[in-house]
Amino acid sequence: TLKGCYTKEISYMLWSEIRRIESNRDSIVEYATDDINTKPIPVIKNNNSTEIASSIRRYLGLTTPLPTKSSFGSNPFNYYRNIIERNGIIVAQVSGVEIEEMKGLSIYFDSYPIIAINNKDYDRSKVFSLFHELAHIFRRSSSLCTIDVDEHSDQEEQICDRIAAEALMPEIPFRQIANNYIATTSVIDPNCVERIAGRFGVSSLSALRRMYETRIIGQKVFFDLLQVVTEIYNSNIKHIEALRKGKNIPVHYYVKYLNQNGYLLPRTILVAFAAGKITHGEMCKAFGINSKHIGNIEQAVMFK
Repeated sequence: TLKGCYTKEISYMLWSEIRRIESNRDSIVEYATDDINTKPIPVIKNNNSTEIASSIRRYLGLTTPLPTKSSFGSNPFNYYRNIIERNGIIVAQVSGVEIEEMKGLSIYFDSYPIIAINNKDYDRSKVFSLFHELAHIFRRSSSLCTIDVDEHSDQEEQICDRIAAEALMPEIPFRQIANNYIATTSVIDPNCVERIAGRFGVSSLSALRRMYETRIIGQKVFFDLLQVVTEIYNSNIKHIEALRKGKNIPVHYYVKYLNQNGYLLPRTILVAFAAGKITHGEMCKAFGINSKHIGNIEQAVMFK
């Protein structure tokens, strides 16, 4: 964890979610065909964060920043998630678990390693958690990560933070974009930080830390802005919870299913059925849902 050692009793809900995700992986392994793209995670024999981050970008075919903020679509987490899953890494989301208990987790396997992110988190914040866990996967260091806004993380977590930051926000283009935005304003404020963050699809908190790490801003400016940006983050979390409790926005079942399980599992099952590897009944059983939802899931994952 970000504390170095997870001493609290893990909740029943979290254990249940971990077992569910591991069961999904078992199904992927069972039904996978040659049509599902997988690549072995490269072996990196040093702790150089920049080299590992470059390896991640090459592995994913990732190019950041994108030309505009809108290039990520409405949800940058789903944008990055789709790229990672298309390379054979499972990205699921857990539900019913407090962020203080778990922000992200990773379980390394030689094929179909697992990343899981807490669904209660803010979408932009999920992006950094996603790449932090991806760093654990590349380092073969399975992890359960909580929140630690202070700089008291153990060495492994600090390394994974640096890898995630460099993979998402490579220093040279990040400095160029940040300095360009700063040049257009008379003050570095939360709005300026948010605009910089938007070009990389990350949270303002992640961008602010990166600005400090790359010496774009000094310690005083960093800590002056940190409190405000953290308050904005907490406000976003509360807004998400309010929307969930209010249930004002109806969400289709297939959207909930894909948010929870990702695209790799249903894509694997559907490809196996199309290849004649499993029957229609076996496909429905593998999904574990009412068959009336499968058509919508198929359109979402196979024709995107």
